[in-house]
Amino acid sequence: MVMVGSYDYRLVALSVLISVPVMLLFVVLFMSSVNRVKRQRALLNELFEQAPEAVALMSVGNRVIRINREFTKVFGYAPREAVGRILDDLIVPDESRDEAQIYAKTVTHGRRVDAEGVRRRKDGSRLYVSIVGVPVSLPGGHSAVYAIYRDITERKRAEEALRQAQARIESVLSSVADVHILFDRDWRYLYINEAAVQSMGRPREQIIGRTLWEIFPDIVGTEVDRQYHRAMDERLFVNFDFHYLTTDTWWENRFYPAPEGLSVFATDITERKRAEEKLRQSESQLAEAQRLAHIGSWNWDLQSNVLSWSDELYRIFGVDPHAFNPAYEEFVTEFVHPQDRALVRDIIESSIKAREPFSFYNRIFRPDGEERVIHARGDIVSDEHGKPIRMFGTAQDVTERKRAEEKLRETTEQLRALSASLQSVREEEGTRIAREIHDELGSALAGLRWELESLDKAVSESGEASQLGALREKIETMIALTDTTVAAVRRISSELRPSILDDLGLAEAIEWQAQQ
Repeated sequence: MVMVGSYDYRLVALSVLISVPVMLLFVVLFMSSVNRVKRQRALLNELFEQAPEAVALMSVGNRVIRINREFTKVFGYAPREAVGRILDDLIVPDESRDEAQIYAKTVTHGRRVDAEGVRRRKDGSRLYVSIVGVPVSLPGGHSAVYAIYRDITERKRAEEALRQAQARIESVLSSVADVHILFDRDWRYLYINEAAVQSMGRPREQIIGRTLWEIFPDIVGTEVDRQYHRAMDERLFVNFDFHYLTTDTWWENRFYPAPEGLSVFATDITERKRAEEKLRQSESQLAEAQRLAHIGSWNWDLQSNVLSWSDELYRIFGVDPHAFNPAYEEFVTEFVHPQDRALVRDIIESSIKAREPFSFYNRIFRPDGEERVIHARGDIVSDEHGKPIRMFGTAQDVTERKRAEEKLRETTEQLRALSASLQSVREEEGTRIAREIHDELGSALAGLRWELESLDKAVSESGEASQLGALREKIETMIALTDTTVAAVRRISSELRPSILDDLGLAEAIEWQAQQ
């Protein structure tokens, strides 16, 4: 071994040979670490620049250190215009300065900020942004802040539009007469409009959050209960009417499946139901009145050529409502008497053309072959242009009346013939009575004349008292003869008196004589 002084050169050479690779390895590792840091820094820089949000790096004093491309795009400031300036002076409007200072203090104390607010672009326009403030440490131990902004203007506009739409819907739902209720899937009230509040008779705060069964325990097991569960469980639209016995009211219910649970619309139809009941009663009474009076009604839509009859009209014509479909042409050809068809067609066509009502009698044949007589009446309904669009009217079975009228006419003719015969008899009897009057009254009057002549002669020839007795006898005889004459006249007058005076009275007798 070669020794120089106290050093062993072999050891020195060996240590040199060992340290060089170590140093090279250290250099390589160091350079690798430096490159890795550079790559990481480059990656971070790229991420900073490519971030989809607007990002600003600021010092604790709120001065801009760096901004990314999205910041320039959103707010309009280039890096050279922003770096070194206070961020609030660039993008915070005056009305938001106090809010921004609160956020800055929060981040300075090491706490994260998540907020939303209004910021200002370079051109002065406003925008809604979400704000995230994050405290960070820079190399050298310096504190800084990352401020991240996302443009949420469109979202805010959409939210505002939605809010306004909801407000309009709420206004409409609150003003409509229909009840509107929204249930969740546990049957709790989520929403009720003003009509629902009024109909339920409770304050809104006593309803929201409670279940249907808590508010209306008396509907459990009823039809509305079953329909509620059917709509909710099967997710079906359900529409039905329900009579709520507790308040004696009728409701038209419409249940719609909703994401929250079930949307309910209900209309109070109590008055309509009562009106329908009154209408049914009126129709029943009308049908009964038509049946008793043998009057049926009909309605003819001239545009669709649809003819409808009432039940009594089917009875008058002797047909089954379920087996016969009324139509104008079939009515004429199948029911109207062949000799009356032309008349019926002419009257109806003339009525439509002139737009005037009509009234006529015609004969019909029922399916069983029986001939009847009806009295038909009708009128026309026209549109605003004067075009006939509908005809309606009645038909009354007057067969019995016509038969009674015919029988009365025949009886009248018979009475007239009998009256003429009686008149002939009266004339003959009058001739006989006149002859008797002539004979009896003439004889009596002749005798009276003779007696008077005798009296006249006796008075003329003698004025003695002895003759006065004879004169008195003559006078008494004349009086008796006069009485007999008067009685005969009364008897004959009675025989000449028309019997109709005693049977019917003076007025009827005069009417009878006038007809003769």
